[in-house]
Amino acid sequence: MIPFDPPLALAVVLGMAGAVLVACRSARARTAGFGVWVCGNVYVTVMFAFYAVTAGVGMVNAGEGRRR
Repeated sequence: MIPFDPPLALAVVLGMAGAVLVACRSARARTAGFGVWVCGNVYVTVMFAFYAVTAGVGMVNAGEGRRR
């Protein structure tokens, strides 16, 4: 079973909300949809950048543990 990841779930909800808004007839709703997509993508980018940094720090720390 795939574990539930609340931050990723938020990004999925933002993506789905953006898709619904972009499908609307109103230009204002479509604009809002693109804004929601941008927010969701920025959120995912920040989240995975954080994961990458912490993974890198973990690798460095693990390497230092072998040297001792």
